[in-house]
Amino acid sequence: KFYFAQEWLKDLERSFRSVLCLSGCLTAYRRHVLLELDPILEARNIAGVPIKYGEDRFLTRQIVKAGYETVYTTEAWCQTAAPATLAGYFSQQLRWRRSNLVDMICGLSHAWRLHPVVGVHYVSQLALLLSYPVIIVHNVLNGQFWGVLLLHMLIMGAMGIIYRIHKRDLPPEMRVSALSFLPMGLLMPVTYALFTPLALFTLDSGSWETRGKPSAAPGVPPANAPPPDGTADTMAPTQAAGGSSTS
Repeated sequence: KFYFAQEWLKDLERSFRSVLCLSGCLTAYRRHVLLELDPILEARNIAGVPIKYGEDRFLTRQIVKAGYETVYTTEAWCQTAAPATLAGYFSQQLRWRRSNLVDMICGLSHAWRLHPVVGVHYVSQLALLLSYPVIIVHNVLNGQFWGVLLLHMLIMGAMGIIYRIHKRDLPPEMRVSALSFLPMGLLMPVTYALFTPLALFTLDSGSWETRGKPSAAPGVPPANAPPPDGTADTMAPTQAAGGSSTS
């Protein structure tokens, strides 16, 4: 998922220097930009409830909204832990869904200021996020879920092959098997059908969902505070980014 998000979706945004979510895994910010946006970041809330999830996406949106450019490179790598259980995975997906819904819906107020290509890309992602669960539920009610599941499996199988071809030169410990994509054929329709409605009704949750006492990676001392959203979600190549003035 990270491979296609970084090297396909964000690659399009990078072309226009408007990457709309600088991943919390590995990002560099210009200090003066953070100081400028600090009052907005500190005041973030929904219905008076402070929001802890999705701060990387929220911060990126505020950076772009303020008129700065955002970029990324595939040359930067980092390692970060992935959920080891289904419960952890589902909690992660619920947190991500809230983050996506809050910032993509709120971002509509200034999406028109983006480059037309990036704007269409942005609105299309939001439309897919909202319509996909409806389509899944519709097919379940009409007894067509197995056909949809087969289609998902075929798509995921094709994506697994593409990933394997593109990453064939990486050491085995830095890539996954092409077959690892197949479970997503079932997990994606289930999580979207269940968690998108649930996320819509719990947007004001202050819970981080998956952050209790995170265990440190080998050789890395434990952090004193929860890392930014997305930093303990997967093991994959990610981005180094920063805001620069659009003068």
